[in-house]
Amino acid sequence: MKHRWLLCAALVGCSTEVGAPQAIVDEVLTTGQINGSGLPAKTVVLTYDDGPDDHTLELAHYLADQGVRATFFVNGRRFCKTFDEAGKCTVPQDTRRCTNGQMQAAVAMPKYYPESWLDEVRSLGHRIANHTQDHCHMPGQSMEDAIWEVKTTQDILDRHICDNVFLLRAPFGEWNATVVSRVNSMMGFTKIVGPINWDVDGNDWDCWQKGKSPQACTDGYMALLEARPNKNGIFLMHDRPEFNVTYEGPLLMAKLLVPRLKAAGYKFATMDEVLKLTPKPAMCPMAPAPDAGPADAMMTGSADAAAPAEAGGTATDAAPSSTGGAPGGSTGGASGGGTGGSRGTGGAPGAGGDEGTGGDEGGAGKRASGSSGGCAIGAASSPATISTLLAIVALVLRRRRR
Repeated sequence: MKHRWLLCAALVGCSTEVGAPQAIVDEVLTTGQINGSGLPAKTVVLTYDDGPDDHTLELAHYLADQGVRATFFVNGRRFCKTFDEAGKCTVPQDTRRCTNGQMQAAVAMPKYYPESWLDEVRSLGHRIANHTQDHCHMPGQSMEDAIWEVKTTQDILDRHICDNVFLLRAPFGEWNATVVSRVNSMMGFTKIVGPINWDVDGNDWDCWQKGKSPQACTDGYMALLEARPNKNGIFLMHDRPEFNVTYEGPLLMAKLLVPRLKAAGYKFATMDEVLKLTPKPAMCPMAPAPDAGPADAMMTGSADAAAPAEAGGTATDAAPSSTGGAPGGSTGGASGGGTGGSRGTGGAPGAGGDEGTGGDEGGAGKRASGSSGGCAIGAASSPATISTLLAIVALVLRRRRR
């Protein structure tokens, strides 16, 4: 087994560096919610809920370029299980009506995104986390529904989280002892940390519903932050504008908020720092190559008429969109480069079919891990690198013969 691991490390560049957060194995979903009040003065953590949406990847790239690592709490229903050859979503993720009724604004033409989105966001240094499948009021759900809402999204995330840190935020911040008992009763859920709450909520969703400018919305958040005794805390924002889906307001606001915070002397922390996680070795898929940019365009597709409707909307043949070809080094490259392909390691093929979701191989001739993780493979290697790899293979084989 040791030889096999060395061979994997040599051939596909698996990371063995220390620095990923400590695995959490105790029961950690609690009645009380976690906030950022313990952060140092003038320190903030940015979090985004309800995505993905059309501008989420642009937002993630912008934040990464600014040295900001955010946490994206996603709703599992936003993702697509299967795309056809034209890039259209034919089988969206499962969804069900909330026990107490749908609690998000109805969308007549729901959009769905590939799971490769999760890998790209994570590869930029952000965290991806659980915001339940359908954004229901959790205290109003039956035991079966409460477990299903958390587990269905967690099953998606488990294919893309590689450092054993699993976070959850309750929709609407609604949580109680009954929900804790129900969710913790599900075997395997003791790995989830949360619920993660917030300290600064400027109701950006209301800004986009009422047509307020990104500048006005930014002003509202800054006023709340500066009124706090230590001027610190976790920001609650939404990369999917609830009442104006696909609007670029969250991206525009970030481009105003981040420079303003920096100019005022604020520091950016992460959820890891809030939770005081300790380093532990982890194996994660390699990040995209430096010369690989974001997808060139969004693929538009349509769900079948039988697909579940978004938040009370009617199922439709309308055109949901998903990210296009992933950048070099990101997930879903064609030609079997995804995990489980002819040269990948373990796992299943990239989401969306046997060849992953993401179309072409991406910039700089790089192939990358499929949706279930694994190690990326550089399509172009130097002769010296190839010779070294072949020598290692020969050494391993000789040892096995002995």
